[in-house]
Amino acid sequence: MIEARPVRNTKFSIKSIGQKTLIYSTHNKAIHVLNPVAWLIWELCDGKHTIKDIERALRINFAVEEGYDVNRAIWHTLEIFAGKGLLM
Repeated sequence: MIEARPVRNTKFSIKSIGQKTLIYSTHNKAIHVLNPVAWLIWELCDGKHTIKDIERALRINFAVEEGYDVNRAIWHTLEIFAGKGLLM
């Protein structure tokens, strides 16, 4: 189960290329490509920010359609991150 204050795994090399961020795992030799939304979520996974904090940051930094379930999208992204070993 992902914690309410998720923590990113810091054992990765990171490189930004235009609007995308590449996260490279030397352990399993995998490259993960994050768009700006996923990057912001990952950056806020520092153990200090709650899911509500992450939702607030997304709403401030991106145009979110009315009625869009941001919270659900965050949890979905965190589940993907956890499955790829990007979270502690």
